[in-house]
Amino acid sequence: MIKINKKFLLIFLGAFLYAFFEGGYFANAIFICLVIVALFSFMYILITAKLMKVEITKLKNSFITGEKIEINISLQNKNFIPVNYIEIKYNEDINWSNESLANIFNLKGKEVKHMKMHTTFYIRGIYNITDISLIIKDVFNILYFKRLLNDEISVKIYPRVLQINNFHNNSQEKQVVGTNLLGNIESNVFTKDIRKYKVGDNLKRIHWKVSAKYGELYTKNYETYSNEVYNIFLDMNKEIYKEEDGDIIEERTIEFLLSFCKYLLDRNISSILNINNEKSIKFVLEKSRDIKDIEEYFLHNKSLGKEDLVYNMGFNFNKLNKRESIIIIIPFLREEVWKKALKLIQLGYKFKIFYYKIDSEMLYQKDMLKDMGIECISFKGIVDNF
Repeated sequence: MIKINKKFLLIFLGAFLYAFFEGGYFANAIFICLVIVALFSFMYILITAKLMKVEITKLKNSFITGEKIEINISLQNKNFIPVNYIEIKYNEDINWSNESLANIFNLKGKEVKHMKMHTTFYIRGIYNITDISLIIKDVFNILYFKRLLNDEISVKIYPRVLQINNFHNNSQEKQVVGTNLLGNIESNVFTKDIRKYKVGDNLKRIHWKVSAKYGELYTKNYETYSNEVYNIFLDMNKEIYKEEDGDIIEERTIEFLLSFCKYLLDRNISSILNINNEKSIKFVLEKSRDIKDIEEYFLHNKSLGKEDLVYNMGFNFNKLNKRESIIIIIPFLREEVWKKALKLIQLGYKFKIFYYKIDSEMLYQKDMLKDMGIECISFKGIVDNF
């Protein structure tokens, strides 16, 4: 797209009218000079834009929230004519940082310059990262050419999956959550077999006696002997995320959910994930690869649910076995939820409620709820500190 400087356009029209009505050598000379300058600028912009090669590369296609994203832009002036003015304009919705150059620079004939740019996304989703414009101006600043570098390069930003084993070791709050969350599960796990250590394996699984005997590291593979299935309920009702920083709270809730699901899968413990969204959906998680299915779901789906979680729970609980453990993961602990939980406990169900935030009034009721058999545990300190 080529645009013309409005000031020059007014001067050009004025010179044309002056030459048309007044005539004479001087008026015609001014108009002809302006025509020559305009033609020169047009040819300069046309040739320069055509012989400007731009390449954009990215290191990979997918990232996680909070991870640094870097792209490389290569600008090559294939013409022998220098480019006096080049400007890179970024999408205002993306906070790009340029490590190599200023946004405005020039290129000599046959010169190549490289730019490294990086940004960070804290909300999951698919982003077009190359909504970036290249602007070239001629020597007289009469015309400028604007070109979208590339409108097809996008990246996938997945939610983080935390290593839930670390919950035991850091802050006191993490230790409490780890005990409540994992205590009953660990008792249902036994060592299935032993294999050689691989990079990335959990150090807690190392079988030290066998490793010492053979002089190399061996780890334990776990398997559950309990037939217990964990039913997990996640609230994605859009109304509850309309508070301040609701999008960040949604991310933190999703991160905790994924981390818990992965923990169960790593120990061969089956679970059923019930998501209360615009379209309620259920995932049966039995193998480690199943975590990828829910990661893809959260990549493409935000909280748009209209149905209340309490209603959704009541509909699904009618189908559950009372021997199954139930986990409720919600961003805000509301009175309606724990009242529903109390009724279900009285019917013989057992479960825990994990939440991100709680009202100050509700905070004083936690001990009372625990005495009634309702464990309400905050995961805020975990996801915020990782």
